[in-house]
Amino acid sequence: MARREQEMEARRQSGRTAGTSSRSHTKFDAGTKCVCLASFDNQQHPAEIIEKKIDKGETVFYVHYLDCDKRLDEWVTEDKLSPWTTTPRGVSRVDTLPSLQLAAGDLLSPTGADVKVTRRFKRKFEEIHHVHADDHHGGDQGGHDKEHHAPKVKNINVIEYGKFEMDTWYYSPYPEPYASANKLYVCEYTLKYFRKKSTLIRHLAKLEIRHPPGDEIYRSPPPPPGSPAGYTGGAVCDPPISMFEVDGKKAKVYCQNLCLLSKLFLDHKTLYYDVDPFMFYVMCERDSSGYHMVGYFSKEKSCAEEYNLACILTLPAYQRKGY
Repeated sequence: MARREQEMEARRQSGRTAGTSSRSHTKFDAGTKCVCLASFDNQQHPAEIIEKKIDKGETVFYVHYLDCDKRLDEWVTEDKLSPWTTTPRGVSRVDTLPSLQLAAGDLLSPTGADVKVTRRFKRKFEEIHHVHADDHHGGDQGGHDKEHHAPKVKNINVIEYGKFEMDTWYYSPYPEPYASANKLYVCEYTLKYFRKKSTLIRHLAKLEIRHPPGDEIYRSPPPPPGSPAGYTGGAVCDPPISMFEVDGKKAKVYCQNLCLLSKLFLDHKTLYYDVDPFMFYVMCERDSSGYHMVGYFSKEKSCAEEYNLACILTLPAYQRKGY
């Protein structure tokens, strides 16, 4: 009898321990659909948890907002998450945005109320946040829908490129240990990447050629004699620009670095290392210090289709300049 009572007591203790253990574990796991309070507009959005990890003793979750572009994916703490319901209340729709009562630079509504927006305001909101609900930025998309719908955790958050510091938008398959760095330093002449600024500075000190490899196939003309400073007109640009034709087979490392850099800002780009079949046309702003790459497009050398444009990009720091 005493033995039976001891067994029953042991089972009760085991049940209490299991209950405590289950409560100590988070109810949100990778693949779970939930509702998340987003940092970019302080509104709730339907989301999917892509990954979770322990950061400084606290569980954090990498979420993809189902109604937003993947560039807004972010790490959040558990207090920002709510369980998914069939018809979540207060969840932002693609066609609703915060109140218009505040200035353009501050999109948080004091009441948190959603309002139906005009196309003009929605476009302004998207420009401010560099976001589009259905955003396609070129690159190879066909046959890669599965890859598009399975977001990867953005590994590098910031790059320093020339005089600019840019927040990245998407995952890019940089090799380790660079892929684990929160910030990369990229040489704007060779596109080589570094984890430390001191290494980049040493690299620049030894660098003699400060333009892309390949042939300069276009150079904007100088302004006419006697023109005022900053004159533009016809083909005259300020700053002046040049275009280089780079063969992926002849300048493999440069073109691979270019693809890795562009993947940070292109969602659907799938080509990284096999650059031999492509020609790259690299646009640069030029000044007394060298040629600063601002963007590029690439095309297949031989293509059975009538079109052969593979990819096109202007770096965020140089957008809205007519390039």
